[in-house]
Amino acid sequence: MVKKLFKHEFAALGRLVLPVLCAILGTGLLTRFVFLFDDGSVYFNIVGWSSVAMMCITIIIGVVLAHIFAVVRFYRNLFSCEGYLSFTLPVTPAQHLFVKSVTAVVFQIATVITAILSASVALVGEPLVEVVKAGVYIFGKVFEVVDPGQFTALAFEYLLIMITGYFVSLFTIYTCICLGQLAKKNRIVWSVAAYFGYYVITQIVGTVFTVAGTALSFVLPMEEIAGFIEAHPYITAHTLGIGSIVLNLVLLTVYAVVCNFIMRKKLNLE
Repeated sequence: MVKKLFKHEFAALGRLVLPVLCAILGTGLLTRFVFLFDDGSVYFNIVGWSSVAMMCITIIIGVVLAHIFAVVRFYRNLFSCEGYLSFTLPVTPAQHLFVKSVTAVVFQIATVITAILSASVALVGEPLVEVVKAGVYIFGKVFEVVDPGQFTALAFEYLLIMITGYFVSLFTIYTCICLGQLAKKNRIVWSVAAYFGYYVITQIVGTVFTVAGTALSFVLPMEEIAGFIEAHPYITAHTLGIGSIVLNLVLLTVYAVVCNFIMRKKLNLE
């Protein structure tokens, strides 16, 4: 049943996101078409760079919309009138959360890939060759001072940080939506209030840690710590990377447990 749910979720979210992907790719093709007529004139510079600006704006809007559509899909399918049908399926709330979050992440990655493809199409030709040459030069310089194996491991770790971080951002909003459903009326308003409360709490916690870190810097042997970091840069980088992944997984687990509990025990559809 989960496979069927995945198929249905991809189709439903795809109907919203695919036009966005087409728009992103379309602006890249349009920009490439405009630059075919590059004659160096002032008029062309205005039109050409306007098309580049439009492509960049479309990419930014597309990435944001893909995220918004995933959140809207989550709410409408589970907590609006559609929820009466969704929760009659032989699927647990945890499976609903898993399918919706994975589908959202896949489409977000697809949006980023489409944005890169759109920019590549717009730059195809000599500009793209120059970008590739610059990238090869930069990586060559990096590999002169960084071990390629360590660089690959760190790149993989920080890719996992971005993916798990996006899951956390999704489940943060999912949790706020679920908390809003505990109210008897104005549930969307209470969901927004829950997110605002979450933001305030995170800012307070961040401020406390900043102040504590500043205070500790006067007590801890900072020269020894700096010396250790300089002597063991890979260990430091891996520690920070793995620590961030673990933190994201802990937060993800907490949010998922809260959402699953509310959906199982406190469900209150419109």
